[in-house]
Amino acid sequence: MSGLFSLEGRVALVVGAADGGLGGFAARTLADAGATIALADLAERVDDVAVTAQGCGAGTTSHAVDVSDADSVQRLVDDVVAAHGRLDVLVACAGVMLRREIEATSPQEWQRVLDVNLTGTWLLNRAALAPMRAQGYGRIVNFSTVYAERVGPIPETAYYAAKAGIANVTRGVAAEAGPDGIAVNCLA
Repeated sequence: MSGLFSLEGRVALVVGAADGGLGGFAARTLADAGATIALADLAERVDDVAVTAQGCGAGTTSHAVDVSDADSVQRLVDDVVAAHGRLDVLVACAGVMLRREIEATSPQEWQRVLDVNLTGTWLLNRAALAPMRAQGYGRIVNFSTVYAERVGPIPETAYYAAKAGIANVTRGVAAEAGPDGIAVNCLA
């Protein structure tokens, strides 16, 4: 069975890779399948990323990124391609939550959640497409939530809105990139 899921020779970038979260789990799973791993998270989470890196093999690289900043995201993808020669898999699971009622949410807080979760996912997908298209192969996995389709019990409208947007960004990018050999999926 392991041969069916081999990622030998593939390079996977996991964004939101600090230890203890879904990104750390995804990175270790991809490494177990044989992929070379590049990890990225906020600069202030570098210690947590180092813990994830320990379980991902000797060729693992770590990178700082602010997913809400287009230049930072493009530098990340450029650095990964420079370090590893290619980019085959992107796992976009960087995100923030804001558990607060709508009346207590400031416009700046609302915007920050959208910038990190929705715009960050879009920027990562956008930057990853060029190297993937050039090689005629790519796999993108965006992380959303089941609350993209329905509202949960916790008041967090900004989070719900951003995650619903990620689901549709995934659909749109899949439609655009599919003919180029790039599969784009969303985990909720």
